[in-house]
Amino acid sequence: MPTSRRLAALLLLTVGAPASAQIHAPAAARPVRLPAPAAAPADAPSTGRLVAGGLLGGAVGALVGGGAGAAIGGGRDCDAERWVCALHGAMAGAAIGTSVGIPWGTHLAGGRRGPVVASTLASLAIGAAGVAVMRGSHYDPPWTPVALVATPVAQLVVSAALERRGR
Repeated sequence: MPTSRRLAALLLLTVGAPASAQIHAPAAARPVRLPAPAAAPADAPSTGRLVAGGLLGGAVGALVGGGAGAAIGGGRDCDAERWVCALHGAMAGAAIGTSVGIPWGTHLAGGRRGPVVASTLASLAIGAAGVAVMRGSHYDPPWTPVALVATPVAQLVVSAALERRGR
């Protein structure tokens, strides 16, 4: 038998047989099987529905809170003209109304699954942080426009996440 055939036969015999390390792998070398991630329930609300509910709730909250704030601010004695006091009250009321309306709108749109009190408190805290940023920048750019956009977006994201997570 030629040498090349002997080498080929020897190679085939050694390749076909598994090594002893391949037969009995230690537990540490075995592949780890992770549990499958928990899927959202089939009846879980969609993100679009939660966002739409939060936007609607925030708009209603801004209107109701702004109207109440204008009525309260315009009816009190202040150093400026009455309309200026009403405007300040309307802005404060709209901020509070939006902070309450977003989580409640999200909660109602999500089928009342999440912790609405925790979501409302988180939204009020985010709103207070936004007001603090604006006051700290003396209502001047660049931070005031950033806070005016980022605050309700953060409130909406947190409210939707808490509602989606459930109780």
